[in-house]
Amino acid sequence: MKDSERIEDCLELVGTRDRVCMASIIAFITRNWQIYSPSELPKEPNALKFGILGAAKIAPSALIKPAKTHPEVIIQAVAARNKQKAIDYAKKHGIPQVHDSYEGTFFPHFPSEPTWQFFLSLIDRPNLERAVSVAKLPSYIISKNSIQFKYELGGGNMLDLGTYVMGVLRDVMGAEPEECTKCTVRRSPPPNELCDEAADATFRFPGDLIGEAVMDMRASVSTLPTFKVTVIHKARESKKIYTFKDAGIDEPSELSWISYRHQLEQFVNRIRGREGSGLWVRNEDSLAQAKMIDMAYEKSGLPLRPTSKFVRLEAST
Repeated sequence: MKDSERIEDCLELVGTRDRVCMASIIAFITRNWQIYSPSELPKEPNALKFGILGAAKIAPSALIKPAKTHPEVIIQAVAARNKQKAIDYAKKHGIPQVHDSYEGTFFPHFPSEPTWQFFLSLIDRPNLERAVSVAKLPSYIISKNSIQFKYELGGGNMLDLGTYVMGVLRDVMGAEPEECTKCTVRRSPPPNELCDEAADATFRFPGDLIGEAVMDMRASVSTLPTFKVTVIHKARESKKIYTFKDAGIDEPSELSWISYRHQLEQFVNRIRGREGSGLWVRNEDSLAQAKMIDMAYEKSGLPLRPTSKFVRLEAST
């Protein structure tokens, strides 16, 4: 082969890589634009009406924006301890009703992303050795004075961000932890020292499998928002998954749907009596998750979060 031909081949290869890189960048920008600026779909006459508990910063990304792309969901009301704050919040987000109390409002939250379902399908549990789940947020996202660090309100990193991190380990292991063998924490500054800002907990699962949960709600300002799961066994496949179609599952999903939008889809399916993806958090699962979090708090030396005074009222027939 002549030198000129080699140069042409190299230039063609570089050009191909550049085009692939540019296409990837455009796809990334397009997806994120659709996520943060969704077009609102017309609502069906029998659409479910949701209420939001508290004028929370997370609600726009967790429920308000996902609801725009679901024809069976309307954000109908918001309730907050400070009524004026609720009124301002409702005006900002186009919510028609404001409630004086939390009664009658509800916010769904559970994992149902196709990415996670596909990830779990790749785990070879007989050959599993260890799993590490990491979640970190830069400190500018959540203020040190946030109610998320108020002990009397059930605040604390492990009960907040940590519930995702620990839940991941339970899903990966397919079992409940038998013991928290270690838990070190970085406490919040006074007067919130009964809460943790960061924690590193190690759990022993059946078969002496080890799961490590690393969570930090106020990491360095240079930290990028991180959620990473590492499963240690023989690697089998690497694949990018955004939709159920990518995962080979015949379920509705779009490239622009984030985890909250998938959760909303499955919640509506459940209420409507549709099968959906079949992924649902049972009451028993929630209790098991709370038990795991308590294990970590007990090992850390911090007190357990206060028991709720909420009383469930059974509906009369």
